[in-house]
Amino acid sequence: MPDTIDLEDLGTYLDGIAADFDAADTTPAFEQMAEDLDALHRRRFAMETGADGSPWPPWQWRAPWAPAEHRTLEVTSRLLASMRRGGSEHVESIGPRELTYGTAVPYAATHQHGATVTTTVPLVPRSGAGYLRPGTRLRIPARPFAGWDDETADKAAGHVADALVDAMRGG
Repeated sequence: MPDTIDLEDLGTYLDGIAADFDAADTTPAFEQMAEDLDALHRRRFAMETGADGSPWPPWQWRAPWAPAEHRTLEVTSRLLASMRRGGSEHVESIGPRELTYGTAVPYAATHQHGATVTTTVPLVPRSGAGYLRPGTRLRIPARPFAGWDDETADKAAGHVADALVDAMRGG
């Protein structure tokens, strides 16, 4: 950046900054964001909490083949694996101006937002006696596992800001 800019040169100077900004490749910033999201989702599943820190409601019913004791949302670990970089059914795309990060697990939205479902297999309760026949309507509570928390969002904004400042400096 020059020490002084004449008023008649200001437009050209700002056009140069805009061109540097438009040409900026923020792919490295998005790569770092993906790493941060991977770590966030590992923590979230380990702590069984949503983005706001609220604990997930505990599970109440299980398929008879599922272990009697397991962490919430981790009977098979399929959902967790899908939220990890390189995991089966993980969705990720990174480009110079975008990051897509998520899961292709069909039942993910049911757990993220909650839903009323019709059971397709018999279910037994977490504790005590009971039995739900296939065809029973059952409310699955929301257990938001995907999304940003404030700390990760702040880090993401910093990654992008740093990349754009570097680009505007001609880096």
